Amino acid sequence: MLALGAPAFAVGHKLELAAGGEVWPNIGESGVGGHGFAILHYQLGGLPRGGRFDLYFNSDTLRLAYEGVQLAGGKIEIGGELRGEALIAGVLSDYYRDGKIDPAREFWASYASASAWVKLLRSPHFVELAATARKWFFNRQGMTAPAFVLPPEAWVGEIRMRYTLWWVDPDPSLWEAHRLFPRVRGFAFGVEVGLDARSDAQPWGARAGSFAPPDYRNDPQAAIFQVRQWLRAGVRVHRRVRLQFAESAVWMWGEDDLVRMRVGGMNPYVVPLAGAPWASLLVGRVAAAEASMHVRVWREMECGVLADVVAVDDVHRSTPALPALLGGFGAFADFRHRAWQADLRLGWSPNFPGTGTTGAFAVLAALGWSWAR
Repeated sequence: MLALGAPAFAVGHKLELAAGGEVWPNIGESGVGGHGFAILHYQLGGLPRGGRFDLYFNSDTLRLAYEGVQLAGGKIEIGGELRGEALIAGVLSDYYRDGKIDPAREFWASYASASAWVKLLRSPHFVELAATARKWFFNRQGMTAPAFVLPPEAWVGEIRMRYTLWWVDPDPSLWEAHRLFPRVRGFAFGVEVGLDARSDAQPWGARAGSFAPPDYRNDPQAAIFQVRQWLRAGVRVHRRVRLQFAESAVWMWGEDDLVRMRVGGMNPYVVPLAGAPWASLLVGRVAAAEASMHVRVWREMECGVLADVVAVDDVHRSTPALPALLGGFGAFADFRHRAWQADLRLGWSPNFPGTGTTGAFAVLAALGWSWAR
């Protein structure tokens, strides 16, 4: 979605840096859990036919892309990328069950991939066809149980067809990597259908009787189908007040934890559930919505409150089954000053599993900076 908001720019260089993290008390245990991230984004723009070179590094992920190349008078755009993620792909290095961490079921996951795509540009309508070849690699962590069955290191061919309707006013948060949370004014809608074809599909995970209880949810098909839908909207109701809404839904068939949606956290890399640990739920069927009120308190500084609601299907990883709906509430500060960006978010989920009557709490903080010439 964010790439559609990026303006073309003349030959030049752009550098964006950001770092931050999200932390939460370990549920039912002592200590604090958390994850951090560090972003380095370099872009060389204004290349032939509007193309741009893009280098993006985020913690464990490296992306090299040549994209934005326009053909047919700007009606068609093509691009391609190489991408790799080391060790903590999909945050499979964590395993949460009933809100508690289980090191015996955690493992390292890595992949390398190559992608190419073509887009039909008929603003405000955009259609994209993308193809990816991916190779997975897996290793045990120090506490991974010997009986845990690692996934097969398969090749995967991925096909995606996407449609986007884009009526959103330009804002730097839509294309600048150090600004983590988009400020949306307008309306955007998208839908995606996809197929993953694996060279090897076998049952994996905590399948032995030595696990209490065993986990049989990872028995994928060689062909995995999915449908995704998302919506973003925002409106200014006062010169200092803006309302924003985000919604998404996903339905998968034949999936496993390698591809299931990551739910939990207040960062851009998950289906948001304020207060819940980062990616503490992995689900193949989910519907989620977030509503937020943004108040401009000084210059470009916004503060506000938000509410999340998430309907999930995760019954094989939680005992008893999860509530039909999970909720989260949060407060945030979003501060800009020229090239600088700072974010602070506080979250609470009152009915996250395993937390009893206290609920789950989390804090996110991030700082970013950009330079261009």
